[in-house]
Parts: sequence; C-alpha cells; structure tokens
Amino acid sequence: MDDYMGEKNNTPFKESKLIPSAATYVILAFLFSAVPEWSKTIFIMNSIVAGTALLITVIYWKVAEYKRRYFSVASYCLLFTISFTSVQPVLRVSWAEGNSLWMYLGFLWIVTFMVTHILKEGIFQAFSKTFESRFSISFHIVLFGVLFTAPIVIFLTNLESIFNQNTQFFLLGMLLYVISLFLLIMLPALLKHPKDIIKERNPGVRPD
Repeated sequence: MDDYMGEKNNTPFKESKLIPSAATYVILAFLFSAVPEWSKTIFIMNSIVAGTALLITVIYWKVAEYKRRYFSVASYCLLFTISFTSVQPVLRVSWAEGNSLWMYLGFLWIVTFMVTHILKEGIFQAFSKTFESRFSISFHIVLFGVLFTAPIVIFLTNLESIFNQNTQFFLLGMLLYVISLFLLIMLPALLKHPKDIIKERNPGVRPD
C-alpha cells in the first residue's frame, strides 16, 4: 500500500499551506477583476468564488480522513479558481466590444467543465495509466484535440473583428483561455478518493 495514500490526516497548520493559498486567492480575485479594467461586479464574483474555495479547503483540512484527500481537494479548489479567473479577460473584452466570441468561448468552457466531471473516473484512469488502455489513448487524442482545436477555430472565425481591437491582448487572453481549459481537464482526477485508489491498487487490502 502506498503509505502516503493511506496516511491519516493530522496535518499541522504550518504544513497545511493555508496561508499561501489564501494569499493566492486574494491575488487572483484582485488581479483578474482589474483586467482589462477594474470591475466591482467581477471583483465581487471572484471574491465569492475564491472565498468559497478557501472555505472548502479549511473545512477539509479539519475533517478529511486522509492527508492525500485534503491536499487533493485543496489543489482542486485552487486550480478551479485559477481556471475560472483565467478565462475572464478574453470574455470581458469580447463582451465590451460587442463581439459574439465571448458566447462561444463561455459555452465551450461550461461544456468542458460538465463533460470532464461526468467522465471523472475515466479521466483519473487516463492520467494514472497514461496510454495503457484504449480509453486513455482515445481520451488524450480526442479531448486534447477538440479542446485545443475548438478555441483556435472560434478565434479564426472571428479574426476580422478581433483585429479591429487590441490584437495582442486577445492573443494573451486566448493563451490564458487554453490554460484554463487544460486545468479543467485535470481537475476531475483530483476528486478520486484515496480509499478507492487503495482498493484498486490493493484489492485484498481494506483501508483503515
């Protein structure tokens, strides 16, 4: 059995990384509320998301049975917040300029979040046993292909209107958008409970 996988959660505050996480949440909330310009509404929304993520992290620090479970949930909350905020710049600029690009990109982000979480078990297996099964191979080819091709196609179909605006900012926004999608792909794998992992790796061993 993986000792760390089954290690009980008695993480002291100094090792919980709550302070760095809280600082990161504050930076994300302020930074992406000011890009491309400050928005009180966006700041409130980002603060709610970041605050909720931090609250969940604190709760799991106290109640999680396994240390691995706590850090997985903490990582999930942080990466989700990064993904949620990173997608905003290109959407906000498109919205402000009256470009319909924001609808396509926003819809793709939501669909990606839903689909990847529905397929979270397969995604975990795909990442933990990379290219060891047909599903893993198909997953990497199809999902990465679609998710990285779709933004490019959407971008190119709106190229004319985009070049009438701040092209460099749009390119940076699209890069952040792709990073956001990549994080969404990885997120569901963090939700796998250590007990289930232990059972799969050691069928004859019962977790404590």
